[in-house]
Amino acid sequence: MYQGFFSGKDSGFDYGVIGHTGLRGWWSPKTLYKGAQANMDVFRLIAVAAQSKHDLYKKDAKNEEELKLVTKKNHEKKLAEANDKLSKIYVGKGEALFRRATFFVVTYDRRTDAVARPINIGTASVKTAVQQMNKYTFEQILKKDLNIAYLYGVKDASEGAGGDAFHCSEGELTDSLCRAMIGKAVTADWMVAPKEWINKYMPPSSPDYKYYAVVQNTLNEDGKGPQAPALVNLTFDLQGSLATYRGLLKTTDGKQKYNIGIVGHYAIQKFYEPRTAIKGSGANTDVWEMLTAIAQTTFKAVEAVPKDGMNEEALGLVTTQAAEAKKQGILKKLRALYEGKAPTLYKNYRFAGYKFDKKKRTFGSLGAVNSNSMKVGLTQLVNRIN
Repeated sequence: MYQGFFSGKDSGFDYGVIGHTGLRGWWSPKTLYKGAQANMDVFRLIAVAAQSKHDLYKKDAKNEEELKLVTKKNHEKKLAEANDKLSKIYVGKGEALFRRATFFVVTYDRRTDAVARPINIGTASVKTAVQQMNKYTFEQILKKDLNIAYLYGVKDASEGAGGDAFHCSEGELTDSLCRAMIGKAVTADWMVAPKEWINKYMPPSSPDYKYYAVVQNTLNEDGKGPQAPALVNLTFDLQGSLATYRGLLKTTDGKQKYNIGIVGHYAIQKFYEPRTAIKGSGANTDVWEMLTAIAQTTFKAVEAVPKDGMNEEALGLVTTQAAEAKKQGILKKLRALYEGKAPTLYKNYRFAGYKFDKKKRTFGSLGAVNSNSMKVGLTQLVNRIN
């Protein structure tokens, strides 16, 4: 929110300036001074406010530590610690994945509030991906700029899977800044939203095929702190849903029920109309954080991986070995379908099979087998699946 800083005698104020608790900037300095001395009292007022309200700018600095400067020795120490931490992220065996997955790094610049995805890696090896991500992070972020926060994530291409975040420079994935980077990755489609949240295979005929809003009130009007994010179900129609959503954020009698929000869909990876009080380069960081908070609580998704390290299983990625084991299990069940004694039939019968691609949502044919043996017919169809 905006705040006013004033000073004066008796009644009224002689000079003042407007600041903001979430933005870098000052507006409308007012002063009685003219000419070369204009605004000197305003400048002084800003310093007084910082010293009295925030305990800033009050101590003399006699060395690098007191001035909070980073020495080369301390920087090298931090680099060694960071490199050791990066080396412990992956603890798997380097197993090959069943399908390629897309790994990425999200960065957040604390000075400009800019969020970016500087590196994107497509590979069937988690080990290879993490090694490349670590190399980029160490060389391009840690060595050059300590003001950059970063997040590791994966947009899985396997059947039915979504995406996940698995490492954040700020610690737990429930950290405010980590949440903002996760939310940005989801809304930008860098990372697929959790499958519990967005079901890409949901048919339009489903009663759950509709829009929803994630909203929150952070105004702290009752003195109890920001309210928890809320999930509001909307309708099947986008325009009708947006109208309802805008009504939730509309000011009524000088009050808003919610002051930030965004609209999504339960089956479509798309988001609409982020609303936030933050403007400029940091716009929507509170929306992204709120979105992730809903995913981590309501949907129990985007959970942190084990503290002792991450592997393919912890990320929910399917390895080639696991896929082959699943396939052999399915074939075993299919081969057990026939329980007869394989008698010869009096004529050739036509045995046919069909398949369904869960990812593309398409049907296909396994062809047909003409045989006077049910066992032979079914066996040949099963072999075509193999």
